[in-house]
Amino acid sequence: VTVKAATTLFSRFAAAFGDATATPYAELKFFTPRAALIADAELQTLINLGLTERRARTIHSVAKAYVAGELVLEPGCDQAAELERFRSIPGIGHWTSNYVAMRALRDADAFPTGDLALCNALGGVKPKEADKAAEAWRPYRAYAALYLWRMLRMGTSTESGG
Repeated sequence: VTVKAATTLFSRFAAAFGDATATPYAELKFFTPRAALIADAELQTLINLGLTERRARTIHSVAKAYVAGELVLEPGCDQAAELERFRSIPGIGHWTSNYVAMRALRDADAFPTGDLALCNALGGVKPKEADKAAEAWRPYRAYAALYLWRMLRMGTSTESGG
C-alpha cells in the first residue's frame, strides 16, 4: 500500500471508528480509532472502507486479539514474544511487525525489511542490500529509516548526496 493510499484508508477508519474532536487544524478531526470498535465491527464494514477482504480480515483479527488481551503491542511488553504472536496472524509479515515495533513499541533498532521507499532512497537497491546497509546503523536503524523516508519526501536521495 502506498503512503497516499494508507493515509486515505486511515482517514476513513478514523471517521468510522474514532471519536470526533475539534481542533484548530482542519485535517485533524478524529482521535485514533479504538480497537474495540474495529473488533466489534462487521467484516463488511471494514471492506466498505476500501480494504480488500484479506486486509479487512487481518485488521479485524489484530483488533480482536488486542482487545482480548492476546496481543500486547505497547512499550514495555515482551517485544520478541508479542511480535512473534503478531506475525502469526495471517497477513502480518516482517515489514508490518517491524513498522509496529518502530512506531508502537518505540524500538530504535527496528527496520522495516523490504520497504521499497527505503530501497529507493538508498539508490534503488534490492531489499537484501538495504538490510545489509542497515546493519551499520545498529542500534538505531529505525532512526535511519525515518531519516531516509524524510529525504524522499524532501526529494533527495543518498545518490544526490542529500
